[in-house]
Amino acid sequence: MSMDGKMPRPYETALLMAAGFLLYAGLANAAGTEPIAVNIDLEGLVRAINESANTVSGSIGQSGIAMQGSIGAVPNALLGALAASLKGALDSFNAPVADFAALLVTSNPDVTAMRPAWESVTLLVSSLYLLFFMLVGFMFLVSGIDREKRFIAKDWLKNGFMMVVGVAASFEIYRLVLALSGAAAEMLLGTGSEALFGSPGPAGGLLGAVFLGAASVFACFTLFARYMLLMAGAAIFPLGVFMHFVPPLRGWGNAVFSAIGTAIGMQLIDAAILSAAGIALGDTALNRGHLLVPAFSFLLIGFVNMAMLGRAVSSAVTPSPGADMMLAARMLGEQVGELATAAGRVQMRK
Repeated sequence: MSMDGKMPRPYETALLMAAGFLLYAGLANAAGTEPIAVNIDLEGLVRAINESANTVSGSIGQSGIAMQGSIGAVPNALLGALAASLKGALDSFNAPVADFAALLVTSNPDVTAMRPAWESVTLLVSSLYLLFFMLVGFMFLVSGIDREKRFIAKDWLKNGFMMVVGVAASFEIYRLVLALSGAAAEMLLGTGSEALFGSPGPAGGLLGAVFLGAASVFACFTLFARYMLLMAGAAIFPLGVFMHFVPPLRGWGNAVFSAIGTAIGMQLIDAAILSAAGIALGDTALNRGHLLVPAFSFLLIGFVNMAMLGRAVSSAVTPSPGADMMLAARMLGEQVGELATAAGRVQMRK
């Protein structure tokens, strides 16, 4: 009976029973079948994960080693950069110093600025002319008929005339000598200067650049001293001419000539050294030659100049009087003695 109190129809009851049997049959068939098994292969995935882990570990290890090497190379890199910077600075310093040394070797000072000093010295020397010729006149006066004494007096008179001419022309003579010396030095240096000073830069380490710089500065110091000596020589040269033609003072005059001649000779020797160094530098097959040859040439120039300057100064300060000076002094003393004797006789006659 249904909820409304009516009896169900027969076909409805049959449909319900058929639906129940169908549901039961599906459940019975499902309970009788085997369960489906699903197999998933994860071996490739695991292998890939392991390989990735090993790769990452190796990369981290290599990165650590590379980082350690980079950290260890930092001090060496800093020292190398510092050495390269210092060498570059030294090369930049050495190039103009070498050019300055070449300029000092080939150039002589312009002595025009020393003309006032030369005029002052010439005026001082000219004031002694009267005394000199008065002495020559007394020598002729007391020589009498003595042939030897008259010959000496004539020699003094000849020296007096040469003295006047030499002192008057000393400035132009000195300037001409300097010009000729500079031209000769430039000619000597021109044969090897291109290889010595025209190279792009010396090859070598930091110590080699320091050695080259020290040698070139030493050479420039001695070359500048020679330059100043030649400048002062314009005022000293007329004094040397005057003393050279006065027999008692000839030793000091020769000392002045020796000092000036030494300074001029230094120029020619220095030019010859640099020329030889340039030729040797052009023929050398080693890159180190571009550093050692100029350095040793400048060092040799410095020592040679120091020795020659010392000799020039010592000869000027302590000149050797020589036999001529001693003989002239003795004869001058005899002339003064005879003059005094003659004056005494004249006084007695009066």
